[in-house]
Amino acid sequence: MVGAVVLMLVMSLAVMTYLFAFGFVMGRSGEVEAIPAAAVLVGALPALAITMLKANGALFGLRDYDLIMSMPTSTHIVVLSRIVPLYLVELASAVVTMLPLYFAYALSVPVTAGRLGLMLASVLLVPLTPTCAATVLSFLISMLVSRFRRFRTLSLALGAVLVAGGLYGYLWLSFSFGSPDSDGMALLAHGLSGLVQVLSQRLWPLAAWFAGAMAGSLPAGCLFFGVSLVIPFASLEFLARHFMALNSVFLARGGRHNPKAIKRGWARSSGPFRALLAKELGCLVGTPACVFNILASDLMLLGAALFLAFFAPRDLATLSVNGVELSQLSLFGTPNDLVRLVAPWSFALFSLSVPFAACSTSLEGRAAWVMSCAPQPVRIILGAKMLASMVHLVVTAMISAVLLALTGRIEPLVAFECVLAMVSYGYLAAAIGLFVDVRSPNYAWSSPAEVVKRGAPVTAAILSGMAVMALSSLVVASALFAVGPDTSRLAYVGIEALMIVVGTFIFSRACRQPLYL
Repeated sequence: MVGAVVLMLVMSLAVMTYLFAFGFVMGRSGEVEAIPAAAVLVGALPALAITMLKANGALFGLRDYDLIMSMPTSTHIVVLSRIVPLYLVELASAVVTMLPLYFAYALSVPVTAGRLGLMLASVLLVPLTPTCAATVLSFLISMLVSRFRRFRTLSLALGAVLVAGGLYGYLWLSFSFGSPDSDGMALLAHGLSGLVQVLSQRLWPLAAWFAGAMAGSLPAGCLFFGVSLVIPFASLEFLARHFMALNSVFLARGGRHNPKAIKRGWARSSGPFRALLAKELGCLVGTPACVFNILASDLMLLGAALFLAFFAPRDLATLSVNGVELSQLSLFGTPNDLVRLVAPWSFALFSLSVPFAACSTSLEGRAAWVMSCAPQPVRIILGAKMLASMVHLVVTAMISAVLLALTGRIEPLVAFECVLAMVSYGYLAAAIGLFVDVRSPNYAWSSPAEVVKRGAPVTAAILSGMAVMALSSLVVASALFAVGPDTSRLAYVGIEALMIVVGTFIFSRACRQPLYL
């Protein structure tokens, strides 16, 4: 718990520093009028995306829906109690993202009492509108996709597309920055100001109204405060009126069977291992917390491979990331050589996101007693969990590596090293997480996110994998400078083979532990 808090503080400090730099550059380049609108955008748009991902499960499709609705309270209170935690999360996000821009704004413009009051009020009001609007939008999307047979899969797919759009938008913005000289900074500030103006006028008018209020426009201020207060009340009324209808759809669709699928033979009996593997894969794909915390890294790796394969220039020396030109990184040759060198390490890093095996035992939850009665050896049950944890890693690694090899970004031997790196590091981390999860499972969770994002087995698996990666990088770097790249490759492959052997040993030790106690 303490480690997670420290990590969140470090990440928040990094984000605040990054945003303050943006605001400072815009202020020194004469684009100070765009800073208030930019603050509203960076406070509202992440809230809009995160709420759409979290609303399904926090407000719709509740596990304890019958218990909640049996309480002697109104539907408005129930809906409000589910929205307030989402708002508090977005409020904390707004504090982290908006305050640095306001500090940069204060360095360029005299801050009066009226402007200070507007800035403090905006921190409270800006997350409110996107939280309620995104909740209603998620409600309508859920109502739409619930009419389809695979409505849960469609919901997760829409959320994944939203997350991918945000990530790739950030990558596009990073690679579009120029050089860090004064002319480049001025051009960057002018481009950011134009982007903020377009977004505030066409996508989020509240940002333009708030910028007008900061400039002294009374009508713009009235529009900002009026809309920021009317939309939450209207959203609450709408959700309260249709709350029971949507949750009834979720409950009714959960237990239906497809007669046509049964006739085609999908429901035919299969071997125990195959049935257990299908169960684990269904848990991985059907749990939103698993999709957005485990499979998101696969999506990012595929996106990076697609970018390098088809959209990046053939000569990477012409690229710059956040103002740093890749041609300056000449320690290991050209930027293309650098890509070939770091590609296996990048694949290994993506494999250490969240091993599914590290939380699969705890995800059994209240139904753990059912699995404890399964007449199967422990090795079969845990083997299905390990294989489910490795399937998506192997598929993602092979697609990305083959794509990079076919387009000439890396050699076939490097592609093999990339796949081997992702499999070996992912296997070792999954084995460590599975061992810890079997020894100390957490079946008393109220939300799957507790064990997927904050569980001790997941933390142990990720930290162990990072430690092994740091140690192996030192060994390979020493071999690279001492005996050359060919011998260092052999050392790297040997380390990966050793990790697979150690992971197998840890898995065998986990199979000796009693399950579901």
